[in-house]
Amino acid sequence: MAAAPRRVPANRLLILILVLVFAGAAYAAHAWYADHRLAAARSAAVAAASDLALAMVTISATTVDSDLARVAAGATPDFRQNLGGVRAAVLAGHVQSTGRVLRAALVSGDARTAEVLVAVDALIKTPKAPDGRTTHYRLRLSLALDTGRWLLAKLRYVS
Repeated sequence: MAAAPRRVPANRLLILILVLVFAGAAYAAHAWYADHRLAAARSAAVAAASDLALAMVTISATTVDSDLARVAAGATPDFRQNLGGVRAAVLAGHVQSTGRVLRAALVSGDARTAEVLVAVDALIKTPKAPDGRTTHYRLRLSLALDTGRWLLAKLRYVS
């Protein structure tokens, strides 16, 4: 005589379905949260890069120390070491530069590092050009997240 097929009780099937639904919902919620955090980190990196680029091109011989202190506050220790040359150039040329950010965009980034392109205009006044001349810069900033703050690690001029 053949054995009767075993039937899975409805309770067990319902529990299995509920476990799968909750597991799927938990996975989807985790993925959404991770995507949201990454988008927020990228947005914060672009904002920080814009601020740092503006600080780099808004500099004056009369306020060079406080201007560079503002840049240094948002820079990594390695980048800070390069600011001495900027100070010397600004003082030697008696430069007064006022910047304006035109656009900024993320090139690449994750939760800890970012590459951002920033287009800025700078009105640069010197003794030879007292009315100033506007110069357009495209800057590529490499940023690193350190204790919740995006810091400038590298700055390159893009042609």
